[in-house]
Amino acid sequence: MYVAENNGSFRPALQQGLEQLPDGSVYDGNGVAYLSWSPSGKDLLVVLSQWTWGTDESGEYKYLLIETRTSSAKLLSPERTIRKQFKNPCAALINVYRWVDDKRIELEVRPFTAINDEGKPDGTPSCVKTATMFSFDVVGNTALPEKASRENQK
Repeated sequence: MYVAENNGSFRPALQQGLEQLPDGSVYDGNGVAYLSWSPSGKDLLVVLSQWTWGTDESGEYKYLLIETRTSSAKLLSPERTIRKQFKNPCAALINVYRWVDDKRIELEVRPFTAINDEGKPDGTPSCVKTATMFSFDVVGNTALPEKASRENQK
């Protein structure tokens, strides 16, 4: 991925290739799932979808914040940070919703039923009963349910 300079030239900001996982497998497939500029236009949120070719595994999302001033990419962990809000293992679909301001993005956590190899629910409870919004701080790598986040802003 390249970003444009004021003079019209381009410089590289992100290159994603193969990624080796701790278990020795490799994410050898990837694509851009989501791109969004911060309200000021200074930062770009990039969400990559990553997977291993030839498997039935769903893969995962990799969140990066590209600071256009430096062309540096900062790895973010909103899904892991949100999952820490729940005491027990649970299933959920987590999607980026929008930028709230230049420091926070809003993510939607939706109910999900995990399915086993036989196509039956695997017993993992859903993290939420209804869609719930979370605010994620891209600077501090912290997340709060949206209601708590609004109360902390007062």
